[in-house]
Amino acid sequence: MGVCGEFIRISKEKAEQLQNGEIHVFDLLEADNESDCLLDIYKYWHIIDFVLVGNTQENGDNPLSKVVLGNGIPVGDEDDIAALLKTPVEISEINQAFATVSEKTIREGFSLAEMKEHDIYLANAYNNEDEVFRDIYGTVESISHFFKEAEQHNQWILLFLS
Repeated sequence: MGVCGEFIRISKEKAEQLQNGEIHVFDLLEADNESDCLLDIYKYWHIIDFVLVGNTQENGDNPLSKVVLGNGIPVGDEDDIAALLKTPVEISEINQAFATVSEKTIREGFSLAEMKEHDIYLANAYNNEDEVFRDIYGTVESISHFFKEAEQHNQWILLFLS
């Protein structure tokens, strides 16, 4: 089965309700599973993190490290999930960093062999680097667009890994 990732754009009110325990992550998933406020990144979350920032231990100051596995406000108390809220300020910083990302910059740092060496989740399931690159780059573009939409609407983003 494996760990899948989803981003959900939410209002400040929903973010506050999550933080206060008034609603749960699963409530949002059920409510928004058909909307354009949900972005499924499948099982690519770890590959995307690695492609955007390389070794995350060495890139803590890079705003792109906040896209997936970096900072965020933890919410929820379920044992089998990870849920992090990204604030509008973080989203703005991430969007500024996304401006430097292009197909060329992603391709330059893309190495399936290196991902396998670092035990990046799901990397060992693939052998065709060009095919994986196309999927990952397309997903990165979708994430970038998703974060821009959130900033334009002054929304928060919830990352949900389960």
